[in-house]
Amino acid sequence: MHRCAALLLVLVLVAGCQDDGDSGSAEPATATTTTSSTVGSDTFGLIPSIVKKVQPSVVSIVTPSGQGSGVVYRQDGFVITNAHVTGDSARVAVVLADGKRLPARVRAKTELYDVAVLDLDREGLPAATFERELPPVGALAIAIGNPLGFENTVTA
Repeated sequence: MHRCAALLLVLVLVAGCQDDGDSGSAEPATATTTTSSTVGSDTFGLIPSIVKKVQPSVVSIVTPSGQGSGVVYRQDGFVITNAHVTGDSARVAVVLADGKRLPARVRAKTELYDVAVLDLDREGLPAATFERELPPVGALAIAIGNPLGFENTVTA
C-alpha cells in the first residue's frame, strides 16, 4: 500500500522534458505544495524558501536524443524521471545540482505511467522529501526543473 501511494505521489511530483525539437512542450521536473489549501499573498512569499530546500534534489538527465529533469528519490543513488526522457537508452548521464555529471543506468521504466528509475553508483545524494498524502485539489504547486536545457526554472 505504501509503495503504491509512493509511486502515485512520484507520478504527481515528477515530470520531465525531452528536447525533441518541439520547444513548446516543456514540462516541470518536480513539484511541492504548501500545507495550506488557500493561496494568499504571504503564501507566495514561501516560494523562495521551498525552492531553496528542494533545488538540491532536482537533476538534469542527458541522453543521446535530448535532455530532461528528474529528482533524487533516495540518497543511495535512485533518481526518478520520465520514461519519455530516457527513451530507449539503457544508460544516461545525470547532472546534479552542484554541476557534477554522473553516469546512470536505467533500472526500470514504464511507458504506461511514463516513469523511469535510474541508478547511480553514488551514495550521499540530496534526496527529496515527500509528503505521505496528496495535496488537496487547488493547493499551490511549485514546479522546479531544467526543461529543454534551461537551468533552475521555477513555476508556481
